[in-house]
Amino acid sequence: MTVIIFAAVALFAFRYRRRSPEAPMPPPIHGSVALEITWSVIPFLIMIVMFVWGTALYFEYYTPPREALDVYVTGKQWMWKSTVSRWSTRDQ
Repeated sequence: MTVIIFAAVALFAFRYRRRSPEAPMPPPIHGSVALEITWSVIPFLIMIVMFVWGTALYFEYYTPPREALDVYVTGKQWMWKSTVSRWSTRDQ
């Protein structure tokens, strides 16, 4: 993909280069400030909404319920060692 992009840039740079220093320069294009702000702010707001939504879903799915047990698992070379704390208290 990088080679294709590099080739396209090189092709367009070679094809559309200025032929001579005396060639007339095209007039500059003046844009609209309102348009520039609009197409910068709208994607930013969409991104913020998606971030807040994703953060809410993350905390909803990865917060354990209050009645959950604490299970401690230790991986050893040839076995698993697990301990369940039935009377542990959660600080929430």
